[in-house]
Amino acid sequence: MHCIKKNIKIIVVTFLLGSIPASKATSFVSSVVGYHPGSGFAVEFGSGLGFTNTLSVIGEPSRETPGEWGGEVNPFSPPYLADQLLSIGEGGYVTLTFNQPVFNSPNNPYGLDFILFGNAGFNITNGDYSGGGVTDGSVFGSDASTASVWVSEDNQNYFLLDQKKSPKVDGYFPIDGQGEFSLPVNPATLPSDFAEADMEQIRRLYQGAGGGNGYDLDWAEGTPRLHSIRYIKVMVESGKIELDGASIVAPVSNASWASLEEDFSTDPLRANHWEIFGDTRLFEWDHAEERLAVNWDSRLSNSYFYIPFGSKVSRHENFSLKFEIQLNQLELGIDPAKPFTFPLAVGLVNLASVTRPSFYRGSGIHEEFGPRGLVEWSYHADSGFGATISSGLISLDNQWSLSNTFPLEMQMGATYQVEMTMNAEAETLTTTMFENGEPFGPIKDASLSEVFGGPEGGFTEIDVDAFAIASYSDGGQTSPEFAGSILANGWLDNIAVQRDSSIRIESLLSPDNGIGVQVQGKSGWEYWLEMTTDFLRWETRGHAKSDGNQLIILQDQGMVHSKGFYRVVGNRS
Repeated sequence: MHCIKKNIKIIVVTFLLGSIPASKATSFVSSVVGYHPGSGFAVEFGSGLGFTNTLSVIGEPSRETPGEWGGEVNPFSPPYLADQLLSIGEGGYVTLTFNQPVFNSPNNPYGLDFILFGNAGFNITNGDYSGGGVTDGSVFGSDASTASVWVSEDNQNYFLLDQKKSPKVDGYFPIDGQGEFSLPVNPATLPSDFAEADMEQIRRLYQGAGGGNGYDLDWAEGTPRLHSIRYIKVMVESGKIELDGASIVAPVSNASWASLEEDFSTDPLRANHWEIFGDTRLFEWDHAEERLAVNWDSRLSNSYFYIPFGSKVSRHENFSLKFEIQLNQLELGIDPAKPFTFPLAVGLVNLASVTRPSFYRGSGIHEEFGPRGLVEWSYHADSGFGATISSGLISLDNQWSLSNTFPLEMQMGATYQVEMTMNAEAETLTTTMFENGEPFGPIKDASLSEVFGGPEGGFTEIDVDAFAIASYSDGGQTSPEFAGSILANGWLDNIAVQRDSSIRIESLLSPDNGIGVQVQGKSGWEYWLEMTTDFLRWETRGHAKSDGNQLIILQDQGMVHSKGFYRVVGNRS
């Protein structure tokens, strides 16, 4: 059975808050603490009524527009009434606050922490305004304006969010009343992606989000990393903007992972977890045998059959990975100009690193092209120097801690079980192998005390965030006289990855002392307290950073609900 289990670092702590009064929704603006409309703010056609009612941005953004000409708010039909929108003209500003902090959480989708909602809408280009509209990706209602977004913890000291990184306040993405307002649209989505899109296609691109523009507290200028804020100030330098509200981004429920188990009994791509980067022809699910057929062809571009974890694994954590592999055919020197050996590989990868255009596994220790962010098992068939099993780690700084065991030849048609175990305290990666159930090897350990290449001062970090079966390109080899190439095929099965980074809850705080937990912290880790009332949507409610192996308190810093379920999420800082 196929199973990917998430939430390794999440401990769910449930308790009843029976005597505490319930709050209204806390993910939206609770009050406006400052407002100046400026000049040239919007006024209602006919009545001349200004869009200056600050109540319009408090609470949830608009899902419907009332009145005779109203209806559902959607990307083609944004809010437009004076009691739905707050307008800010040139020289004006608005300061918004929430009942709880806006946390700078790495568990938030796309790293975004809050969303601002305007009144832009997609232009309908096919003339069908009865529900069958199609857009070219352009929008209306997004005035030619210049605005800046500032954030503060105390309403005294404000920090500007980098305007080069910040999206236009009332531009993309048009609001959708059927979407989730605490979920941002993927910021990598481009206007061109919406060309010829109807409502169904737009919502597919939104992936359940309610539109709006997402912002990251890491964009704050002139300050160390902000852990949280409570105030957002929008200032208009020119033109005017309209706001429908703001929301706090909800952390994703699978922000962390526990273990991966895959036996390929079902199609891994249809299960919506596994993905392919590069040439899709290299990987095929074998339905009859319930395993993954793999081709390794170094003539092609870097290609991976991979599954992302949703969070990074550090060299400071204990983890293990297992898999079965069989090779059926293997040919070295498939490129006559590269007659020597070349690796076929399986392991953990840093996706951002291995998918960059300048990644060349065969470049070795190289400042620009050298591989980075790997926990790798690889096989180098014999081309005159002895067949070799390699296992180890390569840091994000191109430092190598790799063991080479040779001569050790894998037989075609034999089944091999591989297990790699990282002992963080001993700084050692141990690899064991079996051939058709019998011990094979032994395989040399890889020690982080033995490092080659990269900066001095010891092995830095791996930050691997996916399991991958890798068919590397043979380009970029820095020793042409020993350049290699490979064409091989075989299969993999029974993959398992386990991570040991559990969180220990020492005690719960009583309601008299505030809702929260006492956690045994680890040095260099940050922890978040998250709450839900339905297990569908979570809110980040508390944060603490551990400077050592010590007890820390995570306390709910927001308005509490009458009943709530809590969990603790930890990430290495």
